[in-house]
Amino acid sequence: MFKNNCKGVTLVEMIVVIALMGIMAPIIYVVFIGGLNNFARGCNFIDQQYDIQDAIRQVRHDVQDAKTVEMWMTGEVAARGKEKLSSVSFTMSLPGEPEVKKEWKFADDSLQLRFVNNGVASEFVKVIDNIDISKSYFEYYEDGEVKQLILHILPKQNEKILNKAGNVQNEIITEYSVRYKSIVRYDD
Repeated sequence: MFKNNCKGVTLVEMIVVIALMGIMAPIIYVVFIGGLNNFARGCNFIDQQYDIQDAIRQVRHDVQDAKTVEMWMTGEVAARGKEKLSSVSFTMSLPGEPEVKKEWKFADDSLQLRFVNNGVASEFVKVIDNIDISKSYFEYYEDGEVKQLILHILPKQNEKILNKAGNVQNEIITEYSVRYKSIVRYDD
């Protein structure tokens, strides 16, 4: 007498499993890659926002602490019909301490900062990288008693992600009041 052995797998069952895996593998792959792209897009957006917020905060502190604001004009017209600035520096001096100057400028696709202590200038350091400097600039606006320094920043498109819609695509504009500051203007 023969016994029925139910422990094995038939060839038909193996072919069905392989066929199902062949159908499901591309679907799982697309869902997985889509999730990775969404994650990368979110990280890119968050990194851009943190860098820009940090720079805006640093400029705000410099404006608050400054006694003198020096501006180098480019001759180009900005958003409000005023001139664009090639760079801005803020001079701070506390009683009993040496004078410190912080200079901000857009160059090499970045917003850069350097310190000048007692006339000795350090090298420029990148604060925000991957900036569209053709559309990012400082602007000085003056109308009667209103005196404002306006910062325009437009991040570049990030090529590291597949979905370009995850990039910041709008210009970020921040206004700082310099009403009670000593203003010095230079023409380039």
